[in-house]
Formats: sequence, C-alpha cells, structure tokens
Amino acid sequence: MASSDTIPQIPAPWTLTGVTSWTFLCSPLSPKVSFPSGWANANEADALADGTFVGGPSGIMIIRYGASPAGPYDELLYIPGRWTDASGQTGFRVTRIYVSSLVSVENGRKNWNIPKHLANFDFTPEGKNTHVRVTVPGYQQPFFDAVLSPVPALFNIPASTGILGQYMKMIQPPLPASPEEQGVVATTSHASVTPVLQGSTRLYTLKYNMHDGKLTNGFDFPAIAPWRLGFQISDGTTEFGLPEFYTV
Repeated sequence: MASSDTIPQIPAPWTLTGVTSWTFLCSPLSPKVSFPSGWANANEADALADGTFVGGPSGIMIIRYGASPAGPYDELLYIPGRWTDASGQTGFRVTRIYVSSLVSVENGRKNWNIPKHLANFDFTPEGKNTHVRVTVPGYQQPFFDAVLSPVPALFNIPASTGILGQYMKMIQPPLPASPEEQGVVATTSHASVTPVLQGSTRLYTLKYNMHDGKLTNGFDFPAIAPWRLGFQISDGTTEFGLPEFYTV
C-alpha cells in the first residue's frame, strides 16, 4: 500500500526520549555463512543483501520510546552484523524491524531506509520481570514471546554509544515497497546515519519459548539464539540525525 495522506511526514533529525531498551547479542556470523531464516522480510531480502557482508557483532534490540517526533512507540529489531557497500562505507545494517506506529514505519523508511513494518506489542509486568509479546496485525499468536529479567545490582552505570563514534554508523540500502502494507514505501538512494543512545545501564537476562533452540520459527523474525545475558538502558535518549544519502 502506498504512502497515506493521513500519515504525517516528519523529516530527520529526531530526538527520542524516555527510552528503555534491551540489547542481547548473538554469536557473530561469519561472512561466509548463510543468514538465518527470517533475517529479512522476503520482499526486502535481495535489497538488504546489497554490498559485502563482513560479519561482526549481531543481536536483537527491544525498545520503548516514551516520546518522539512520531509519538511514543515500541520497536523490535535484528542486526546481523556489518556490511561494506560499493561506495566503500562500512557499517551496521538493520534487516528486520517492527514498530507499533504507522508514523514510525513510513518516516523511518523515508528518513533512513530502515525497513520498518507494523506490529502489535504487549509488555506485561510480572513482578520485577517484563513479559514481551509481539504479533503481526490480524494474528493472535505472537511470533516473539520472551521474558526480560533484571540482574540484581547495587547501582546502574551511565553509558553512551557516542564514545564509539563512527563505529556505530548504519548503512541502509534503498528499499522496495509492499503494496499490501500501509506506510511500507519504497526509497531510491542509499543512506547512512550514526545514531547515539545514552542512558543508565544494568544487566538483564532473556528467557524465551524455544523453537528447536531458537528464538522464533524463522518466518516473521530470525531463527536465532541470542545470548541469555544482555543489558538494559533506561531513562535514555536516542539521537537519529540527518542521513547522508548517496548512490553506489
């Protein structure tokens, strides 16, 4: 479905506040191995494979944005690692991502080539734990079902990805549209941006209902096995700056 006149256009830069995020890394992928099933939407896999995959850190992030130019929304994403494209730029690449806001879907694609799709999110407190379920609109069975648990600690540690500089750069190729989904628009140029996330950090664990030892069934989200120990950033702020658009 094409862009809708009812979706406001909100160009970069964006400052997002009230951020709570959880990050769980996976074992790094070798440049010579195949990507896990579900690593990208089937309609976008060819576009997102553009360039040379060079491996490096991979993982998932679960994020709650308390306030943003698009309003509050939730997010689930997967990063397989780093790519080098034909321009010579190297950076991380988001290949699978869901958000709870159509405004974020369309503007995330237009602003930075982030391949966002719409999903429904449910965060249920269970004592000190948080049960997270994510479903595709129109379906009741969650494709992501996990429990996040804090590791007891005396204090939290301030942290910022800004200290890593350009290592955190993202390079995102142009995306095709999906005629069936509102807001899932096409883009035409490559884009790079270096987001910065800062806040208060503590350790968390991840427990999930396994599918043959994997996080999901590998259809709506990658069939991966994230490490059970990760970290949360709370009371955070994320800066998504102006993109650099370029051709290769």
